[in-house]
Amino acid sequence: MSFVIYKIANTDISSLKIYVMHGSGYVDFPKRKISYKHNWLDENGEEVVLGAYKAEAREIKLECVVLGTTINDAYTKLNSLLNLIDTNAFVKLEIIYDYPAAGQTGPTSKFQFNVYREEPVKVVKKLRKSGNAWTFTLVLKDAGTLTPIHVTTGGEIT
Repeated sequence: MSFVIYKIANTDISSLKIYVMHGSGYVDFPKRKISYKHNWLDENGEEVVLGAYKAEAREIKLECVVLGTTINDAYTKLNSLLNLIDTNAFVKLEIIYDYPAAGQTGPTSKFQFNVYREEPVKVVKKLRKSGNAWTFTLVLKDAGTLTPIHVTTGGEIT
């Protein structure tokens, strides 16, 4: 059995009791930047100058849940995740899949991106006396400073 591991700044976010329920945007091909485009009112179509291919920033969305024993615990875990991301430099996001289960060997594959957070994190919280499960969407932008790397190795990735 294989599963997916999400690492931000070399930290497996499941160690914070934060789990990704759904991720998108990391396999999509980003939108192309157009160096010049104009739509003349008195002509059909548009005038476009393409130039060399350049991509816009990739947007990666991770729909997550944070599990806390108390409200304060859930808040602390979410804050720990944001502290990993909100630094004065880009952070590395690794999405590791085909990861062999404990005691098994096999190929391991991953995607790597240099990312930053621009969008707010809006939390849907269900407050309870004991046990708190909060859902949120984390929107990360690929800085484009690192060509997305897809790596396959013959064993464990550290």
